[in-house]
Amino acid sequence: MRRRRSSITKAGKSFSPGDETYTESEIRKAVARHLRKKDVPGWLWQELRPLHEDLWDQPSGSEEEHTALEALCRDASGRLYLHRQRKSRKRRREIEKEVRLNGLIDPRESKRAKVLSDELARLAASPMCTYLSGVTVLEFRERYLGGKLLTEDQAYEFLNSDALRYTDWIAGGLINAPGFGPSCRIVEDRYTVNKFPPMHRHKIMFEISWEGLQHFSGTEYDAVHPGWQELQFLDKTGEIKSIQVLPSSALGALKKLSSQLTDIFMWKEPEATWFVLTGKTPAVLCLTADLEGGWNPDHTQLRFVLSIQPWVSAKTVMRVYRKVQQDLLRKENRHPRIQTLELFEFVAARKLAGESWREIQKGWDKTRSKRDRYGPKGVRNLQRDFEAIYRLVMRPVDW
Repeated sequence: MRRRRSSITKAGKSFSPGDETYTESEIRKAVARHLRKKDVPGWLWQELRPLHEDLWDQPSGSEEEHTALEALCRDASGRLYLHRQRKSRKRRREIEKEVRLNGLIDPRESKRAKVLSDELARLAASPMCTYLSGVTVLEFRERYLGGKLLTEDQAYEFLNSDALRYTDWIAGGLINAPGFGPSCRIVEDRYTVNKFPPMHRHKIMFEISWEGLQHFSGTEYDAVHPGWQELQFLDKTGEIKSIQVLPSSALGALKKLSSQLTDIFMWKEPEATWFVLTGKTPAVLCLTADLEGGWNPDHTQLRFVLSIQPWVSAKTVMRVYRKVQQDLLRKENRHPRIQTLELFEFVAARKLAGESWREIQKGWDKTRSKRDRYGPKGVRNLQRDFEAIYRLVMRPVDW
C-alpha cells in the first residue's frame, strides 16, 4: 500500500508547478507513471476520461487536485486489474479447451469414456434407478415436464420462471400439453410480522397464464431464515449460472435431484440439471485439466489440476501435462540455481525492510565467498539479477 501511495505522489509531482490547470495529456502521463507504463491503454483511457473530467479544471498543487488525481489513479489500477483477471480467465479456458480437443487422448480411451457416458445416462433415466431419495429422473419428468423432454429454449424458460422458484404449482398437472410457455406475473409481494410467536413471514402470490386460462398460486416462508438453495445450470455461452430457489418449489426438487445425480454418477451439477430437463448426456471425460488462480497486481499464482479416470494410461497423462506446461510457460522449464534462489530470499527480505540497494549489496558480499561477491561497483548487476529471478519466481506465466 505504501508503494501505491508513493507512486501517486510521484505522478502528481510530474506536473510543472504553477497556477494553471492541467491539460489532458499531462494527466494521462501522470496516470501512466502511476501504472508504470509508457502510456495508458486507449481502451482504459476511454473508460476513465468521461468519469474524471472534473480533474481538468483543478488548479495545480491544490488539495482538490491531489484527491481527484488519487481517485483517478486508483480507478485506473482497479480497471486494469479486472481487465487482466478477465484476460487470464479467458486464457485458462482456451488452454483447457485445447487440452480436450487437441487429440492427446488415446482413441481407445476416448471410445471407452463415450460408452461409459451413454450407459450412465441410461441408468440414471431408467426405472431401475430406485436408489435416489425422493423423486427419480423419470418421476420428475412425469410430474413437472408432462413426461416429455424440453428443448433448450424451453429449459431456459423453465429455469427462469419466478413461479417455479417459489412454488410447486406444476405438480397439479398443468403442463401436459405439447410445448411449454406459461407466463407468470407477481400480483402480491409483502412482509408480515407475527408477535406471538415472533416471526417474519414473506408472502408472494402469482398469476399464471396457461393455455388461455389464469391460475393463481403463491407461497409463504420465513423471511429471516428462508433456507434458499443454489441451483446451477449452463447458459447459452457455456458459463455456469446459478439461481436461488426454495426447497419446497419445483426448482427446489430439481436442485435436490441434480445434487444426488452429481454424487452418484460423478457428474457436474450444471450438467446433471441439463440432463434432467433436456436429456443431454453428461460427458464422462477420461482426463480433464483445470487451471486455478490467475494474474494479480504483484504476482501470478496458478495451479494445474488434473482429474483422471483410473484406467487412463500414464503416457496419456504425460502428453497432456507436457502440452499444458508448454502452453503456460511458452519456454523451456529450467529450474534456477540454488544460489540464485538464495539471492532472491536475501534481497526480498531486505527490500521489504526498506534497505537501499547499496546496503543490500554490502550485506550480501559479507556473507559470500570472493567468487560470488558483486563488489562496490556491482550494485546494478545485483539489481539486474534480482529482477530476473523475481520475474521467474513470481510471474512464471506471462499472460
